[in-house]
Amino acid sequence: PGDVAGSGGGDLIDTPAKGGGAGPEGGGVSWSVDGAVGNRRVLERALPVSPDWVGTRGLDLTVTVRFQVLPDGRVRPGAVQKTSGFPDIDKRALDAIKRWRFEAAPAAKAEVWGRVSFRFTS
Repeated sequence: PGDVAGSGGGDLIDTPAKGGGAGPEGGGVSWSVDGAVGNRRVLERALPVSPDWVGTRGLDLTVTVRFQVLPDGRVRPGAVQKTSGFPDIDKRALDAIKRWRFEAAPAAKAEVWGRVSFRFTS
């Protein structure tokens, strides 16, 4: 489950972080990134899996997570900035962003921030 480097998907992993659709397995989750981290390449990405009940109920849910990227490219766990209204969906988004990795910027002395929005649809 999820979309990681080398597994294909609707967009290229090795491009600056912007956004993309659900991977080849579907899953009903798309994403977009903004903030200072948008200039760094995504090396590994995991997408949360949309539970069946989102599609069954015809829901369109968005979770926005604010996070920091360390100079070595690891993601410091973030906080939900905009909730979907469903704790399970918010937790899936938080768990996914922890597994992301960005290109390293060893010359950087500080972390950079970003926001990722995951959109859960049927």
